[in-house]
Amino acid sequence: MNRDEKIVDTVRGTVFRNEEYKGRSIGRATIFLKDVRVATNVPAQDGGRAIGTRVAEDVREHVLEKGERWTKQAMVITDWYITAYEPIKDISDKIVGILGMGVLEEKYVDLRWRTLASFVLITLAGMALATLLGCFLAGRIINPVHRLIRASQQVTEGSLTPDIGPVSSGEMAVLQNTFKEMVAAMGRRRAESQDRLVLSERQASVGRLAAGVAHEINNPLTGVLTYTHMLLRRKDLNEEVRADLQTIAEATERVRKIVKGLLDFSRQTKPDREQVDVNRLISSTMSLMENQALLKGVGMVFKPGHDLHMVNMDRNQFQSVLLNILINALDATKPGDTITFSTANSPVRNEAEQEGIEISIADTGCGIPSEHLNKLFDPFFTTKEVGHGTGLGLSVTLGIVQRHGGTVQVTSEVGKGSTFTIWVPLEGRVR
Repeated sequence: MNRDEKIVDTVRGTVFRNEEYKGRSIGRATIFLKDVRVATNVPAQDGGRAIGTRVAEDVREHVLEKGERWTKQAMVITDWYITAYEPIKDISDKIVGILGMGVLEEKYVDLRWRTLASFVLITLAGMALATLLGCFLAGRIINPVHRLIRASQQVTEGSLTPDIGPVSSGEMAVLQNTFKEMVAAMGRRRAESQDRLVLSERQASVGRLAAGVAHEINNPLTGVLTYTHMLLRRKDLNEEVRADLQTIAEATERVRKIVKGLLDFSRQTKPDREQVDVNRLISSTMSLMENQALLKGVGMVFKPGHDLHMVNMDRNQFQSVLLNILINALDATKPGDTITFSTANSPVRNEAEQEGIEISIADTGCGIPSEHLNKLFDPFFTTKEVGHGTGLGLSVTLGIVQRHGGTVQVTSEVGKGSTFTIWVPLEGRVR
């Protein structure tokens, strides 16, 4: 085999397929006699083959002396190789040489660096893409949140029409819509509070006016009415004078009713509470007006709630409430119409978590125009003809219900009738 190139070149062609890297063969094969190269395709520095060169000392020690296989990174002439050495034995099992194979390390080093560079580039690209995607998603989340924060500041400053920008999608859209509903609910509550405040101020003003003048007016009226009736008893009056005196008496009676309404409105007497069976109270109230309803041809129906709770209330004041609403219902109905009372334990609780009952008074009369619904409880507001109402009945009614901690709701449709729904807590007062 000495200087035989065929066998080592055949091994290189078979194992490494004569592959080259940067103009150099990536594989080398060498046959050693003892520790001297006798056949090889490892190039020498002069361009030939490195015939006659010796193997490295550590390789000789492990392979020739110890008979071990040896793999290592080694400098072969001018290049680093990944090498493997195997002992060659004769038929007597004596080590006579070495078979050495080497793979050019530079290809794998370059591949490793290219792989590492590709990995680094992919990692950096992934990080950049993740950063951009994160910024985009954060913008879609944070921007609406910032708009909600600004809108909250606007609401804090008193605006009920804050700008929250376009509605997003997903969970953020739910949050934005909930915020809008919350602001709308705040607006409704503010409007209701303002209406209640205006009504309270109006009632207080009327109460102060009533308290100041009612007694001063009432005494002279009593005198006028007394002397008018005394004159009407005289037999020597002609019909024209009698008619004039009758007009004076009727007008004076009307003024007395107005003064009485003012006094009732201004007093706002503290309720004298007791446990009341509301069903029995309604039945007794209906019996008081039964004849008037019969004369007018209006039917009255009562649908009492079963197992209705007892309510702590002022019996007389609440009977006035029922009478006021019933009288208005009779005025709004015609022969053949019906007025229906009904009661029930209410599933609704107030803000103090108090249980209550509901009293409904519904009629099939003429109904109330929508533009009048918000004015029903205003003092002196009335749709009745002059001389048929003072406009204080429902104001007094609302005051009594509110002093009991309750509410009054009105629904109506012109030509079909109206329904007054009274909710009153069982305790009859606000905690």
